[in-house]
Amino acid sequence: MFTVRFSRTGIASAALRIVREMVIVSAVAGIIVVAGRYAYPSRFPALPFSLWPSPADRSLVTVGSRVGLRKPNNLSSRPSLILVTNERCPHCKANTAFHRALLELAAGRHITAYVALPNVQNQTSYLKSIASKDTRSLDWADLDFKVKGTPTIVSVGAGGVVKGIWIGELSEVRQKEFLSAYETTSDWPGPDPPVRRLQELANLTAKSSLNEEELASLVRIADVAVVDTRERADYKNDHVAGAINIPIFELPLRAPMELSRAGTQVLDCRNQTDVNCEYAAKSLDEDGFKRILYLKYGSYFEACPWKQSGVE
Repeated sequence: MFTVRFSRTGIASAALRIVREMVIVSAVAGIIVVAGRYAYPSRFPALPFSLWPSPADRSLVTVGSRVGLRKPNNLSSRPSLILVTNERCPHCKANTAFHRALLELAAGRHITAYVALPNVQNQTSYLKSIASKDTRSLDWADLDFKVKGTPTIVSVGAGGVVKGIWIGELSEVRQKEFLSAYETTSDWPGPDPPVRRLQELANLTAKSSLNEEELASLVRIADVAVVDTRERADYKNDHVAGAINIPIFELPLRAPMELSRAGTQVLDCRNQTDVNCEYAAKSLDEDGFKRILYLKYGSYFEACPWKQSGVE
């Protein structure tokens, strides 16, 4: 029969060895990640934190939700447009001319347009720089919803149902496309293109953008994987049914194992900036995925976080 004895010195020595090995393993892992970023920068993109959407919130406005005002609700009887903005946000100021043109266009088409500011009384000069004579002004407190960042354009149909959301600073090219679409569409609010037929969807070129209805049709006729590259917490709060959650920095490792190169990969860009979606597409492309499409590409741009205003 054997008797095992442990001394304090022996226990301390063993614990020290374990700690030393853990430190070595962590250091090696860190060196591998850093080396990977330098050797393959496109595979490990360093994204500015400002590009990522703010944490999910159940009161955030979403397409299909019903919105209104805390004061007497004027959104239910006719289509309307709500611009949620803030003078203190540089992305809002950069789009001043575009927002003014959009509000004038809405007025010309007899669409009720609102500008929502943190506090109207404190930003009257800014309000005058963008609003038309028919624009109605609101404090953020008057809204019964929140947005992820400013500026945000919320397009509301009859009955107060949200038809479209565009977040952040739009590029000049996107501004022209946006205004052109609103000028020509007969069914405000746009500006989504008409839903394409099945044959057109089957023959889409790589990096084309789909809307939700087209995605539902494509899933019925093709091998489609919807990839949501947001962080796990955002995915858990809300996502497309059946979407696979692979955070963007995990794509180089997980995509080859979890996705089929023979199938179609649809990147969910509804709550991602163009930059993030393009990073994800490039990563998949470098791994041999050639059939890559976007869901609602171009609807999320650089924005100021909602809580950055300090009014909450």
